[in-house]
Amino acid sequence: MAKPAPDCGCCNGTGQLTYERPKRQPDGSVIWVNSLENCHVCRGSGKCK
Repeated sequence: MAKPAPDCGCCNGTGQLTYERPKRQPDGSVIWVNSLENCHVCRGSGKCK
């Protein structure tokens, strides 16, 4: 019987990571906003490949 894949170590099994991304304001200034994105290691599955 195959063991289930362990949780991804990069995103702790959530499948999502929060990155800080720059966002330009209408006045030209730049602020940093949190962006929730799929984990680049498990591609959002939450499990090791």
